[in-house]
Formats: sequence, structure tokens, C-alpha cells
Amino acid sequence: MKKRLFKKFIAPLIDWIYPPRCLVCEKIALFNGYLCHDCFFDLEIFGKAPHSFEGEDSIIDEVSSLYKFNNVMKILIHNLKYNGCDYIGTFLGKQMGIYYKNTSFKDYECIISIPLHRIKKDMRTYNQAEKIASELSNVLEIPMNIDLLKRAVFTETQTKLDQEGRKKNMKGAFKIIAKEEIPSSVILIDDVFTTGATTSEAANTLKEVGVKKVGVLTAATPFFLRHLKFVFEMDDSEEIDDEL
Repeated sequence: MKKRLFKKFIAPLIDWIYPPRCLVCEKIALFNGYLCHDCFFDLEIFGKAPHSFEGEDSIIDEVSSLYKFNNVMKILIHNLKYNGCDYIGTFLGKQMGIYYKNTSFKDYECIISIPLHRIKKDMRTYNQAEKIASELSNVLEIPMNIDLLKRAVFTETQTKLDQEGRKKNMKGAFKIIAKEEIPSSVILIDDVFTTGATTSEAANTLKEVGVKKVGVLTAATPFFLRHLKFVFEMDDSEEIDDEL
């Protein structure tokens, strides 16, 4: 009763006195409480394989990134990863689910988020990819598996490495935990696709134990070199850098 009363009367009153502000431009966020109408429509749909995807030479069977990593997306991802705004992961997962619901990605057996090493997860208190994957799972009605794939190695920062260096850095980074029930097909979920080193190593680990098909979905991908620079700058803001 108290919760319903708060939601119906008190919460709207608080929002009227202290209206929520857009995380991007700081205007009043009437759209969804943290993003204004203008900034939402500044999100640029990409909806295809990133330019860095190696295609037929890749261990990944198909990959798609919903948005271009522009300035609006940069701010959303930064807040999701470093400022405790886990609800942004739910928002991105929902948008991805809506976009990919009637595509080939709807036919996979399960969804797995790229796991974080426990040290980094303790720093952030949650895995941002898992937040995205959880809502995507709800929309696509595909079960999520959080027990199969684990991060085995804490890898060094990748921000100063080229593509080949990143591949070597990620070698052996993942391990399989539950070998009893191996799905035939898996969608790997991550926030940003840059070179694909992390998702490729995860896909290789899954295929080594019998997974036949691995697809990858991410919220965003850098479209221009200056956007790739944004990813690196964002990673350098954390004491222990990300393995993109």
C-alpha cells in the first residue's frame, strides 16, 4: 500500500519539484528520467557488423552493433560502467531486443554476457554487459546463462595495444565452468565492439567445448577513428583499464 502511494503521489511530486536531468545535456529529462527527447534521437542506429569485424576469417558467425559510438553513447556507456547507472544497461538491452527481435538472432539457444574478472566486478559492483544481456533476454525470450563462461585471467590494459597485440593479450582469458550442458548456439553480449579481440576469444572458448554457432551483439561500435579514441579515453579514466 505504501509503495503504491509513493509511486502514485509522492514520486511525481518530487519529480515536479526536482525534475530529473538528462545525463548528456543536463536539460530536463522528460523522456525517461535520464535522457531527454533530443538526446535520445541523437543516438545513431548502426545495426550491422562493425567495420573491424573480420567476416569469414572470424571465429564469430555473425555480429551486429545497434548504435554508433557517438558522443551521446559515450556518456551513456561511461555512466553505465563507472557511475553505477545500471538502469542504462536495462535501457540498452531493451532497445537491442526490440531491434533484433525479428532477425536471425531470435533463433539462438541462450544468451551469455562477456564476464568480468572478479576484481573488476568488485570495483563496479556489477557487470555492465550482464545488465544489457538480462533485459535483452527478457525481450527476445531467450534464456540467459551466467554459469557457463568465466573470466580466468585478469588481462593487462589493451588501450595501447594494436589488434594483434589485443588478440595475444586475450589468449586463454576465459574458461568453461559447467561442461555438462553445452548449448548448440550462443549470443555473446558486450557493451562496445572495437577490434573484437575479447568476443573472439570468448567465442573460441565456447566452440572448443562443442558450441556450434556463436553470434555477438553489442550496444555500440566506434564508427570513426575519433570515436575509437573516445573509447580509449573513457577506459583510461579507470584505474584498471578495460579489455575492449
